[in-house]
Amino acid sequence: MIRIKIKTLMLILASMILALVIAYNGLPSLLFNAGKYEAVLKLFPNDDKAGMSLYYASGEALQMNDFGEGERLYIFPSFTSSSGRGTMQEARADAAARLEQLLHKYSTSKYINGIKFNLARLYMWDGQWDKAEALFRQLSQGSNAFYDVNELQSYLKTLESRHSDPDNHQKLSISGTVTLGGEPAPDVYVILHRKSDNGWSTSVNGQYPTAITDERGQYRFYNIAPDDYELGVGMTPEQVDGYYLTQSEQSYATIADDAQAAPRYDIAFVPQLKVVSPVNKERIDGDRLRFEWEAYPGADYYQISITTIARDKQGNATGSTSSPLLDDRHRTTFAEYRMEELRGSINSYGKSIDANGFVRLWHSSILGIVYPGGDFIWSVDAYTADGRKLSSSSGYYTMLTYAAPFFTVSEEGMLEGDKLVMEDRYEEAIEAYKQDEDKDSALRALARLIGYGFDDREGDLDEALRYVDKIVDPSDSDRQLQADFRERLQKE
Repeated sequence: MIRIKIKTLMLILASMILALVIAYNGLPSLLFNAGKYEAVLKLFPNDDKAGMSLYYASGEALQMNDFGEGERLYIFPSFTSSSGRGTMQEARADAAARLEQLLHKYSTSKYINGIKFNLARLYMWDGQWDKAEALFRQLSQGSNAFYDVNELQSYLKTLESRHSDPDNHQKLSISGTVTLGGEPAPDVYVILHRKSDNGWSTSVNGQYPTAITDERGQYRFYNIAPDDYELGVGMTPEQVDGYYLTQSEQSYATIADDAQAAPRYDIAFVPQLKVVSPVNKERIDGDRLRFEWEAYPGADYYQISITTIARDKQGNATGSTSSPLLDDRHRTTFAEYRMEELRGSINSYGKSIDANGFVRLWHSSILGIVYPGGDFIWSVDAYTADGRKLSSSSGYYTMLTYAAPFFTVSEEGMLEGDKLVMEDRYEEAIEAYKQDEDKDSALRALARLIGYGFDDREGDLDEALRYVDKIVDPSDSDRQLQADFRERLQKE
């Protein structure tokens, strides 16, 4: 029979109780580290880990790195940028439902403001302006723990811009209307971008003065610092699909301290110009390439641009380069070119370097704007007589209903050197072109490859110039190349 003294028994019991207390106190950390945030909130609502658990539970639902500020195209007269997020409406709806559940279950938690702030941002990104404004306003009137006060004020100021200020409590700086096809465009971001600011961030909140158009498409900015601003918009793909920002008579708006009245700047999107042919991956055979499009109201002339799609050895697209045919003003709704004419037209010489240090040349800078075996997209722009761009067929590639007018050129007339250039095998291409020196396209490619080079080494201008001089039927691009090489040789 085992006898245990009372003192020993008490020590054992005390040790067990102490171990249980330690284990209990350490359980919140164990659950937190295991990602069991709701278990922490349910079992240990007053523990230090509860606040972080609510924060991480909110983050899990929101997945902020995936949502960004919602998928929008930011369109300015001088540039277009995309948030690059893709369509995530269902994901946002699921996230909002999850945050609303957390808000309902833990509404009395002292850490709940973080949930409210994230939910309000999600409403904002999804265009649920009234819900977002109500929640942000509620937060602004209480404790400012667990969110950035400046960020909240920035969101709130943007949302409040939807309402006019009839009592003139604020100084109106600039106003205007955004239209789509002549109709008011509500729920559009309007953004002020300083003329002197060369940078751009797609996280517009807090970075740039931002307003939202009301149901009449009107926007208003108050108390903006005097400066010259370029005005642009942030629109969803659904809003802008099928439209194009027509060129305004003024590129910038000036906000001045001493102005008697606030300037007005209207932003108009018009229907895209429509192309007719070639489209739908049409294959072009023979020596003629004909472009056709529909007449655009008010257009005096049209200009065409051609985009070359570069592909790797596996056929995957690796990039693109655009070449506007600026010298040609078409006053009809069609244009026809000889294939050799487009092949002889080269606007620039470009290189790119990948992550491994490999130098890749723009195919169009060697082979021409259009060449055998290539893939291309084309667009046409409509202009007034004074050179103002009315519209374009290019649109903003929202990938909803718009399909780029794609065409491919048959391999008829392709040289071995052309094929090697398209495979980025430039040294082999030079040797192959030397076997075809009786062809102008081979001489043109040799001159560019040798004169400009395709790696870090300097090109051989003397040898390159000899090839240019041999071209039987030189194009304007060839003559310009010839003059450029001679000028560089004289300087050397």
